[in-house]
Amino acid sequence: AGEQEYYIISHKGFSFLVTGFTGKKAAEWKEKYITAFEDMRDYIQNRLRQQSHRGWIEVRQAGKFTRREETDMIKAFVEYATEQGSTHAKWYFENLTGMVNDLLFGIKPGFQFGNVRENLNVNQLLHAGVADDLVRKTLIECMDSEMNYKDIYVKVKSKVEDYVACVGKIPFLMDVKKIKQLTITNIR
Repeated sequence: AGEQEYYIISHKGFSFLVTGFTGKKAAEWKEKYITAFEDMRDYIQNRLRQQSHRGWIEVRQAGKFTRREETDMIKAFVEYATEQGSTHAKWYFENLTGMVNDLLFGIKPGFQFGNVRENLNVNQLLHAGVADDLVRKTLIECMDSEMNYKDIYVKVKSKVEDYVACVGKIPFLMDVKKIKQLTITNIR
């Protein structure tokens, strides 16, 4: 496969280009494009409305405090794991956060959509706070009992899984997959 030419165009230029496509596949793609645009507009409007609500702001601030306590404990856990011989302990910040986001919200590791917590509603923020506190308390309990660092991760994951089993998985606010699937290659 040789080099392929590509062009960088603005949103307006892209819209102008695709509205000129014809045929059944193009029509289906345009419909998906319009729906994705409307979904994103609705999402942004809801997020702005939500984030200006006093209740959301208070819950978000409390969540930041809980998250800070959790990350302080993860830092202590990283040191604990390193002392026990872990060569990749620094990844526990990302691994524990990713594990909670995946189990609780179905957000897979590597998901790129800015700060996940800024995109959660009040209910989701409350559950995230409980999960964060559960992680923190489990880390303390396990390190105090001098468990092996690998066993601690398993225990933390098990506790979060138990919590999610009680409350149920809480879907993320929007179906970002719809937007990611909408690419120019779908027109062919």
